[in-house]
Amino acid sequence: MEIIQKIPFDIKKLIYDNYILIDLKNHELKEILNHNNSKSLNCKDLLNFYNKYIKNDYLFISYLNKTNLIFKNTYTFHIIENKKDFKLLNIEESLCTMWIYSLYLENYFSINERKMCISAFHTIHRLDAWNTIRNYGNNPKNDFMFPNNENIIWIKSCIASEFDDHSDNSLNYIMRKMYYIAEYGLFCK
Repeated sequence: MEIIQKIPFDIKKLIYDNYILIDLKNHELKEILNHNNSKSLNCKDLLNFYNKYIKNDYLFISYLNKTNLIFKNTYTFHIIENKKDFKLLNIEESLCTMWIYSLYLENYFSINERKMCISAFHTIHRLDAWNTIRNYGNNPKNDFMFPNNENIIWIKSCIASEFDDHSDNSLNYIMRKMYYIAEYGLFCK
């Protein structure tokens, strides 16, 4: 016990901040993300937590960037690149909404298709191309495998450039999935 008392205060604070406090915050964050409010895409609790515990805590942000890919992608897009997914929301609201949306996406797709679908979803969202996909896919004569539309060809190339493991078949499959989301939303399977 005497050894602990001899440790300087700044070292004790560093240990507390780097390990204990981060664990406590991370535990509370997991509870918020697993709560029914978050599962129903209500980001109010996450937004409050973000503003109180994440926004100005660069140590916690660094920790989340290293341990949570969804947070890292969403944070980079919103805070680093200063862009928004949802135009009618402020940056923090858009970040938290997209974070919860992305978590829902992870549960929506099978393990095999998860990474490519989430990547395509984020790419289409950044391109603001949902209406283009919906309008093109509404015509049963249009084919995503060999599209005759320059915008669809461009969207497919952007999706393929974001995810290296696409074959022509997987890209066509993903485009059909994205059309379904554009047409019916995430809650319909």
